[in-house]
Order: sequence, then C-alpha cells, then structure tokens
Amino acid sequence: MRNIISLELDTHDRAILEALQQDTSQSMAELADQIGLSLSPCWRRVRRLKEMGVIQAEVALLDRHAVGLEIDAVANVSLRHQDHNDRETFQHWVESRSEIVECLSLSGERDYLVRILVHDLPSYEHLLTSELLALPCVASVSTSFVLKEIKKTTALPLPTE
Repeated sequence: MRNIISLELDTHDRAILEALQQDTSQSMAELADQIGLSLSPCWRRVRRLKEMGVIQAEVALLDRHAVGLEIDAVANVSLRHQDHNDRETFQHWVESRSEIVECLSLSGERDYLVRILVHDLPSYEHLLTSELLALPCVASVSTSFVLKEIKKTTALPLPTE
C-alpha cells in the first residue's frame, strides 16, 4: 500500500507536502500561491492527501527548553523475556508516560529505544529507578544523555518521481 501511495503523488502533491512540512500555519490561499495552483485545486489536493492518510495530523512543535524540559535522555531497554506479555506490559507502560516522547522496537541486542524528556536529573532518576526498573518485565536499561542536537527534523524525505 505504501508504494501505491507514493506512486500517486505528482509534482504538485509533493510541493504541497514539502510546504506543509515546513509551515502548516499558512492559509490555503498562501499555499496555493506558493506551489502555483489556484485555491480550489489546492484545497482538493490537500483534502485528498488527508483522506489517503498521507497527512496524518497538523501539530504545533514546541521548544522543549521553553517549557522547562532540560533533560533529553535516550534509554536502551532490554526485557527479561521475549514473550507477548512482557512486550505488551512494557508498551502499555510506555504509552501511559507523557515523559516518553518516542519509543522504537528494535532488532539487535536491545529491545527498545526510548526517548525521555524531563525537567531535571532527579526527575529522570525517579522515573528510571522507581518506575522503569521497577517493571518486572524490564531486565536492564542503559541511558545516554543528549549533549547537543546536531540535526532534528520532522520533515520526511519525499520521493522525487
């Protein structure tokens, strides 16, 4: 299905997606002007992209420092057992935690990569020792702290034809 969607994207669709990935706050008229379409066809294309599921949501991206989230931690988590119950228990716990902004299931030595944003080190230490390591399904956690963001983007690379 994903290949079908990418094949249906023409030059105008890709231009719309590129523009919206940079700024969704512009008006439909501004977007149409930017990509060289009149208003109605641009609006129809955006609506179609939403209906196809290509555009999933429009959100505001916040500066984590501005809201007091000074600690950005990346935790590699290994589970005790590779069974359905442990995976489900861990995933439900992750979904319930607002501090966890990203969680990826991995192949290799570790089972999950978890990105955690908190106010300070004591907050991270509490989350780690009192909650994450207290889960019976968790065998080990290895944490790295982000020192500097070299590149951060929410924009996806789009196919060029």
